[in-house]
Amino acid sequence: MSAATAGPSLPEVPLDGEGFILAGGKSGRLGRDKAFLRYGGSPLIEVARRCLESLGLPVTIVADSRERFLALSPPVLVDRVSGAGPLGAVFTALAASRSRDNYFIPCDTPLVPPRLYRVLSRAGRDFDVVVPRDAAGGLHPLCAYYSRTAVEPVRRLLEAGARRVDSVLKAENLRVHVLSAAEWNLPDEGFLNVNTPADWERLQRISE
Repeated sequence: MSAATAGPSLPEVPLDGEGFILAGGKSGRLGRDKAFLRYGGSPLIEVARRCLESLGLPVTIVADSRERFLALSPPVLVDRVSGAGPLGAVFTALAASRSRDNYFIPCDTPLVPPRLYRVLSRAGRDFDVVVPRDAAGGLHPLCAYYSRTAVEPVRRLLEAGARRVDSVLKAENLRVHVLSAAEWNLPDEGFLNVNTPADWERLQRISE
């Protein structure tokens, strides 16, 4: 896959804020813990860590337990709301964050280019949440930017019973922007997440 470097230029400076790796998935369809599948010689969760750290961001893992990640260097936040899914993980991160700007990456998306977060950072100056949209129209609210101001609207969504993270797109009192990845020459392959054996095989083919 070619590097996503074309398109409008962005300064190669460290980003302000914090980075969060979402690693709470059960990996049921894959049959093994996808956070530790090895891609390019490294566990997927390490690939995600390097992506965020390359931007100068301190990194925290958000997961359903600490035990899985005791051997890793980043600190681990345990979900504040049990069984609340990815939306609960976003809330956990925002509630703990000490920064206005927060960047999220799932542990199972190893092709996400760091440049995506520079684009999100630029758009985040004017919005509370910035969600990329791929060329096929798919939205990716877990590869996204969230201002800490989103913490209370996300809390209210959880209290109302919401569990799908895309519910933030219609949340009250949130300025949400959907960003076209294609306009920044960010390839759709960057959003490939590994949920099934077929996804894992596709990842191997793309990377050959």
